[in-house]
Amino acid sequence: MGQFIISNIETKNDPEKIELTIVPELSEAPQTTEDLLKRLAEIRMYIQETSEGIKKLQASLDEEPKYKVLQISKNVLKTYQAEADLLTAEIKTAALAEYKKTLQKPTILGLAVRINKILKYNLESVTAWAKDNAKVLFKFDVGEFEKMAQKIDVPGVERKDDPTITIASDLSEYLK
Repeated sequence: MGQFIISNIETKNDPEKIELTIVPELSEAPQTTEDLLKRLAEIRMYIQETSEGIKKLQASLDEEPKYKVLQISKNVLKTYQAEADLLTAEIKTAALAEYKKTLQKPTILGLAVRINKILKYNLESVTAWAKDNAKVLFKFDVGEFEKMAQKIDVPGVERKDDPTITIASDLSEYLK
């Protein structure tokens, strides 16, 4: 089955008319890299046409009264959400200030203070301690090792070329 592509939208004379183009399926698998590039160029063209069609369709919907009401409703919802976020921040700030002042947890329904433990330490001293007492905490960093091994010779490491392919974004030559 082919894919649907919105290629033409008429909005002035007949706002209900939407023309869809079906991308033809391949009758057989492409045989060469050039055949594949040609197909990729076609698909990219269909992507562009579909994107343009969607933009036109969106523009025609923007003029519909129901759509305008929907947009206004979404904006009202955003306003309510922004106010709720602001109120949440204000409540948290006030409740935290009150807790720090009294060290009493609030008794207001729907409001709680959670006490989290945080650690403060000198990284050098705890690293020295961990090397002696918790060696399991130190892990081999493969990513950093590979960066270093790209630059210097490391015993047991062999460097090999790994070719990758890039495809140009402009394949219009294949559409001719």
